[in-house]
Amino acid sequence: MSTETITSINFIVHSLVIGAVAWLLVRFVIRDALRRCILANLAVLMCLYSPFDISMRDLFPTKQHVPVLSPLRETFEHDWRVKVEPQKVIVTPTAAPAAAPPWN
Repeated sequence: MSTETITSINFIVHSLVIGAVAWLLVRFVIRDALRRCILANLAVLMCLYSPFDISMRDLFPTKQHVPVLSPLRETFEHDWRVKVEPQKVIVTPTAAPAAAPPWN
């Protein structure tokens, strides 16, 4: 699957889930007409904005270097690499062991 297909599926699924939850709240929980209207408007905005925000992050990856202590979402990215380089071993001369005193 291409990135565009995954983005479209992600957008559709998130919109449907957010819309279903909002419909359940408007239909069964809230009885006041003003609050139902406000919640319905917020639900429409959430259905349009939230999946777009979630799905569009993967289309435009950032090129900046992320520190080790990064947010949780950035740790699941698939394009990170670990680079291990050998280092020179420096041998330092140690002092010769002290001779034991003779036994009398």
